[in-house]
Amino acid sequence: MAAKGELSGVDVGPLFQTLQSYGDQGAVATIEQLGSQWKYYSAITLAGLPDGAGVPGLIRLAQDGAG
Repeated sequence: MAAKGELSGVDVGPLFQTLQSYGDQGAVATIEQLGSQWKYYSAITLAGLPDGAGVPGLIRLAQDGAG
Protein backbone atom coordinates (compact mmCIF):
# COMPACT_ATOMS: atom_id res chain seq x y z
CA MET A 1 0.00 0.00 0.00
CA ALA A 2 2.79 2.40 0.86
CA ALA A 3 4.63 1.80 -2.42
CA LYS A 4 1.42 2.48 -4.34
CA GLY A 5 0.92 5.80 -2.56
CA GLU A 6 -2.13 4.60 -0.67
CA LEU A 7 -0.73 5.67 2.71
CA SER A 8 -0.38 9.36 2.03
CA GLY A 9 0.69 11.30 5.11
CA VAL A 10 1.59 8.16 7.07
CA ASP A 11 5.13 7.66 8.40
CA VAL A 12 6.52 4.50 6.79
CA GLY A 13 9.44 4.30 9.22
CA PRO A 14 7.92 1.40 11.18
CA LEU A 15 7.59 -0.61 7.95
CA PHE A 16 11.29 -0.22 7.31
CA GLN A 17 12.08 -1.11 10.93
CA THR A 18 10.14 -4.34 10.43
CA LEU A 19 12.09 -5.12 7.26
CA GLN A 20 15.33 -4.43 9.10
CA SER A 21 14.41 -6.53 12.12
CA TYR A 22 12.98 -9.53 10.30
CA GLY A 23 14.46 -9.18 6.82
CA ASP A 24 17.37 -11.05 5.37
CA GLN A 25 19.06 -11.28 1.97
CA GLY A 26 15.61 -11.87 0.44
CA ALA A 27 14.42 -8.43 1.59
CA VAL A 28 17.25 -6.54 -0.09
CA ALA A 29 15.56 -6.34 -3.51
CA THR A 30 12.36 -4.99 -1.98
CA ILE A 31 14.22 -2.39 0.05
CA GLU A 32 16.24 -1.34 -3.00
CA GLN A 33 13.04 -0.87 -5.03
CA LEU A 34 11.66 1.37 -2.33
CA GLY A 35 14.88 3.40 -2.43
CA SER A 36 13.67 5.70 -5.16
CA GLN A 37 10.70 6.74 -3.04
CA TRP A 38 12.20 6.61 0.47
CA LYS A 39 15.95 6.87 -0.03
CA TYR A 40 16.90 7.62 3.58
CA TYR A 41 14.76 4.88 5.10
CA SER A 42 16.05 2.42 2.50
CA ALA A 43 19.69 3.29 3.12
CA ILE A 44 19.34 3.03 6.90
CA THR A 45 17.47 -0.27 6.61
CA LEU A 46 20.00 -1.81 4.22
CA ALA A 47 22.87 -0.73 6.46
CA GLY A 48 21.21 -2.32 9.48
CA LEU A 49 20.38 -5.74 8.05
CA PRO A 50 22.03 -8.56 9.97
CA ASP A 51 25.30 -10.13 8.83
CA GLY A 52 25.93 -7.34 6.31
CA ALA A 53 23.20 -8.67 4.03
CA GLY A 54 22.26 -5.17 2.91
CA VAL A 55 25.75 -3.84 2.14
CA PRO A 56 25.73 -4.84 -1.57
CA GLY A 57 22.31 -3.21 -1.97
CA LEU A 58 23.51 -0.10 -0.17
CA ILE A 59 26.46 0.13 -2.56
CA ARG A 60 24.10 -0.22 -5.55
CA LEU A 61 21.87 2.56 -4.20
CA ALA A 62 24.88 4.83 -3.86
CA GLN A 63 26.18 4.02 -7.33
CA ASP A 64 22.79 4.43 -9.01
CA GLY A 65 22.39 7.90 -7.55
CA ALA A 66 19.21 6.99 -5.66
CA GLY A 67 20.97 7.36 -2.33
